[in-house]
Amino acid sequence: MRLSDSFLFRIFEKNRDDPAIIWRGQTYSYAWLLDCISDWRQKLAEGEIDRGSVVTLEAEYSPGAIALFLALLERGCIIVPLTMAALSQRDVFCTVAKAQVSIVLNGNELVEISSLSGDGQHPYYDTLRRQGHPGLILFT
Repeated sequence: MRLSDSFLFRIFEKNRDDPAIIWRGQTYSYAWLLDCISDWRQKLAEGEIDRGSVVTLEAEYSPGAIALFLALLERGCIIVPLTMAALSQRDVFCTVAKAQVSIVLNGNELVEISSLSGDGQHPYYDTLRRQGHPGLILFT
């Protein structure tokens, strides 16, 4: 699924100059969000993160993390969002999710993209991949 083909993208485009997110007292427009998603598309391609990869997104709910989430979704990845509150159980969550790649953000800034030891294999993941759908793994 290309974000540019979606209802969401049309709303973002229509409202380019409007506030999309207010975070820590700063306003981010839909245009900023679209540009950031585009930047993430490129970084994901350069990082060779493939469709169907199981990716942890280790970040707080920043505008950059939202843009990365949407870019991963568009790329067809299986996303495992982890906030700082979950870091004490990070290794367990990565093992259970069979995560293959970790992306760590500090605010809006990329800290690192690294490979993990998970094989990304699970029957549910196989179904998502066959159907061409992204996925979301949530831990509570």
